[in-house]
Amino acid sequence: MAPVDEHADVLETERLAEVTQLLERRCWLVAGRDDAMIEAVYRRAPQVREVMARAGRGLVVSRDLVRVRKPAPHPKDVSVPQEAAPEGTWFFLLLAGMTGLPRPVGLGDLVSAARSAASEAGIPVTGSAAELRLMLQALAMLRDRGLITEVQGRVEMVLHDEKPAVLLDLRHEWLRHVIANGPPLEEDGQWQIDPAQSPERWLAALERPRDPGTRVCQLLIDSAVVHTVDLSEDEASWMSHRLGSEGAAVAAAYGLGLERRAEGGAFVMPAERVTRDEQLGPGAFPGRSGGTVAHACLRLRDVLLEDGTSTANAPGPRWTGMAFTDVVAALARLAAEPEQSWWAGELRGNTHLLAQRIRGVLEPLNLLRVTCAYEDVWWLSPAAARWDGTSSSLACTTTPTPVM
Repeated sequence: MAPVDEHADVLETERLAEVTQLLERRCWLVAGRDDAMIEAVYRRAPQVREVMARAGRGLVVSRDLVRVRKPAPHPKDVSVPQEAAPEGTWFFLLLAGMTGLPRPVGLGDLVSAARSAASEAGIPVTGSAAELRLMLQALAMLRDRGLITEVQGRVEMVLHDEKPAVLLDLRHEWLRHVIANGPPLEEDGQWQIDPAQSPERWLAALERPRDPGTRVCQLLIDSAVVHTVDLSEDEASWMSHRLGSEGAAVAAAYGLGLERRAEGGAFVMPAERVTRDEQLGPGAFPGRSGGTVAHACLRLRDVLLEDGTSTANAPGPRWTGMAFTDVVAALARLAAEPEQSWWAGELRGNTHLLAQRIRGVLEPLNLLRVTCAYEDVWWLSPAAARWDGTSSSLACTTTPTPVM
């Protein structure tokens, strides 16, 4: 019997984590640009596919394309809703125009087809400079995904010429990969259900995973903090009994640690690995050296933990709340202290603005919720007490969108 090479096992685990983290940050890998990364995924495709399946993701792997397909958001997702970006509208209009065009095709023909699609959808077309800039952003998104390739010229010429001398190649066969949270695919990337033949079955297949463990791991990857109060009964049961084993294994495959508390859980990236390039999510927990807003988040966190009240209206046990007027008053007291003399003058003198900046940091991390009544109440999650702003970072991925 051959001896077990523990060093090799550890090294392979680290490489697997590097690959899974890469795929969370970059959902499209295209040949000619990402060859080394595609090769790394291709060599470990079975292991990567298994890990990602446990977090609700699908994976398409071929020699010229790797595509991660993320699930639809959790129905109890509490992240701050984002309005659809206008460049996203043109992204899909250009896709609609692509479907009926030959390859290769002139950029002007693609633009005309997209404008026709806009007209059919009742979307006004102005031809303004602002609209052209949005269209250019959408074209860049298509190019980044390998859906269009410049054979001659550059798509940036759309800003300067009504009939740009630009020739494009199109990848019609990759259009089915655009919807990030679409129905299941076969390993070769073909839909299991043909939307043209069975549109109702295709839409029904958009349902979220049935396995509660998969749903919870999906949440732990996609959210900074997962609170037990937001889970269904079967999800809460899985978190209580199986998170420590199965959930920890998924976290390890992503190179993350598991934080487990009575109020919920989180996947956390080790502090020594937190960099701008490696960070998986929308942001780390505010640090003490991160500027006025970050420092104010920590100081206000301490105030809410000490002086906030917990009532029957709280989102969950041990959440502490404070009326918005009291939040602003607390910030004014903090801003007046000599220790905060270095805070930005604009924010020290406008604590309403400072409060909104703080909300913009903590709310997307699921550490703050605001309920609207006669007066807004700010509720701080008990999980906020876990981080001191110096040692750890919340690790999460961005909420999946159709444009990814």
